[in-house]
Amino acid sequence: MHYLPLNTAFEVNFSTVSYGLVWAARNKVQDLFDNENQIPTEMKTKTLLLVGLFFAHFVQATVWTVSFDSRPAQFTNLQTAIDAAAAGDTLLVNGYGNSSNSNVTLLKPLVIIGEKWDEPANQSNNNTTNPYPRTNVNSITLGRLNSYTSASGTRLYGLYIHNLYLNPDFSGAQTGQAALDDVIVERCGIISTSFNGYQYSPSYSNITFRNTLFTSYMGGLDRYNGKTFSNILVTNCVFTNAYLSGSGSYGSLNGSVVVRNSIFIDRTSSAIFSGGIKGLIVENCIFYRSEPTGCVDCTFNNNISYLCLDNTLPPASGNNVGSGNLENANPQWTNYPALGDVQWSGTHDYSLQAGSAALGTGTNGTNIGLTGGNAPVNNLPITPKTPEVIEVDIPVSSVPAGGTLQINLKARTRD
Repeated sequence: MHYLPLNTAFEVNFSTVSYGLVWAARNKVQDLFDNENQIPTEMKTKTLLLVGLFFAHFVQATVWTVSFDSRPAQFTNLQTAIDAAAAGDTLLVNGYGNSSNSNVTLLKPLVIIGEKWDEPANQSNNNTTNPYPRTNVNSITLGRLNSYTSASGTRLYGLYIHNLYLNPDFSGAQTGQAALDDVIVERCGIISTSFNGYQYSPSYSNITFRNTLFTSYMGGLDRYNGKTFSNILVTNCVFTNAYLSGSGSYGSLNGSVVVRNSIFIDRTSSAIFSGGIKGLIVENCIFYRSEPTGCVDCTFNNNISYLCLDNTLPPASGNNVGSGNLENANPQWTNYPALGDVQWSGTHDYSLQAGSAALGTGTNGTNIGLTGGNAPVNNLPITPKTPEVIEVDIPVSSVPAGGTLQINLKARTRD
């Protein structure tokens, strides 16, 4: 009987092969093995719920696996996996991480893909009651090692992140060197996000948050100590009792940070915009019982307010401008408590019913809210945008040493 190496890295050479399909196949083979990791005499098709992601732009890269639970993987500590990986590699992560195995710093571009950032409505996120909970990561810092090497180009998908820090400061940095560029965070849940570089006049550019849940704050959106921003986009996201902050006293963002087609819910206790944040562009957003106040010199275009303590758009104080806004207009979401004051839930449906004021009234005729813009959804997907492997079939009973193992995969798209 031939033993297969199930604890080594995969070197993948491809044009449109799915990383995750390879990982799924490897794990499924292991699942079909007996305790000695041998191929059994009978193999049958089983169903599994593992994920993969197509990265056609990579010609050759290594895929690493990380598990915070009992499922087999190459690493049990995320930082150890990051240190072992080369720039451009992919890390596939599952399980519920904690402060000892998931406080990490990236100083090179990596793709990190979690299994899911939340649970279906009928399952618990508690790792003591659910054997395979959401992919929980305690903290991620996207940083810079020197003037040549940084986390620029990083992609984060399908992770529940307690603290996300974007800090390109490094010792001895000269003007313009402390930069972070080309970062995408998609289909994640984040408690707090901080643009917390400040020592060496850091710059941030081409950073996108898409289809992501924010539950506390996004901070550091200011010009403190020469900090600069360019093309920062928050699109089709949900802020549930969460706010954006930055000290406007250090200067204006001048439209370099745009919040678009997002919804703000369950925040009447204080303003959504904090610290006198200055110069944001906010468009096609819905403020449902969530106060759109606190912004200074900001532009509000084609937004909706409803059941807020102050529904005025643009907000009356702060010298804000804009047009096309609808005040105290019910967006008529398909499934959300009518009086609001309710945090985000995966059971909600933020699609628009017939007659909704948000239908086609956004900029360029798009919908206002989550169902418009360039990443429309009825609610935030809890899994990465990946194919889902639903069957793995191994049509042989044994493989000789040096032989070839044929594996047939069946998958479905998951947009």
